[in-house]
Amino acid sequence: MISLPDTVFIAFGVMAAAIIAGVFSYINLISLKESKVSEFRQSWINDLRKEIAEYTSSVRTLIEKLRHENHGQFISKQAFMAKKNSHIELYNDILNSKNSILLRINDKEKEQKIKDINDRFLSLVEEVHNDFESAELGDAEEKIGSLINQSRELLKYEWDRARDGEKGYRTAKKTALATVGLSIIFLVVVAVLKITPAKPEAPEAIPVKESLEKAEPTGNQEHNNSLKSPAPQAGTSGQPAAP
Repeated sequence: MISLPDTVFIAFGVMAAAIIAGVFSYINLISLKESKVSEFRQSWINDLRKEIAEYTSSVRTLIEKLRHENHGQFISKQAFMAKKNSHIELYNDILNSKNSILLRINDKEKEQKIKDINDRFLSLVEEVHNDFESAELGDAEEKIGSLINQSRELLKYEWDRARDGEKGYRTAKKTALATVGLSIIFLVVVAVLKITPAKPEAPEAIPVKESLEKAEPTGNQEHNNSLKSPAPQAGTSGQPAAP
């Protein structure tokens, strides 16, 4: 295994610490912003719930008043318009709460699920008002029940979004978890590289046959040299030595 010098590990550690610090600083900014958005969403949910309750209760109250004044008999549209104007304050409460609800709901949502919920909710708000204005009081009361049920679905969905956090917050949370996981993996790899010593390289093995072939000429040369006659010395040949 490759053995890296200590300076390399120090450099890796400094770079990793700087990257992690930067990532978490960015995530912290996103979390603060998105948590504030969630607070506003919770306040919006409470106000919307209040407006829905005021709208449905005002319509039901005015219907009951009109029925009581007409002794439970059928009310024509002409008579309804005259009697409705005699309760102008209550009627204004209906209009104000209805308009407030319509202004609070976004009918251009990009997410298809919440867009479908909002469309059904807004449709029921309009249907209740149209049936009431047409003096179809029984239909209006029936639509109020459907509106309340649809309101529960809408408020629950918005509450879940406020509880889980905004999309940016959820993304930042996942990024933080991924960063922590990658940092742990990086530290484990660095520790393994640091602790594991480098294995010394084994000497290259020389084949036995090749070593014998190299040793054989040397042995033959020594044997031949031993068989050679020694060089003649001065005075030992047939010639007499000089006096």
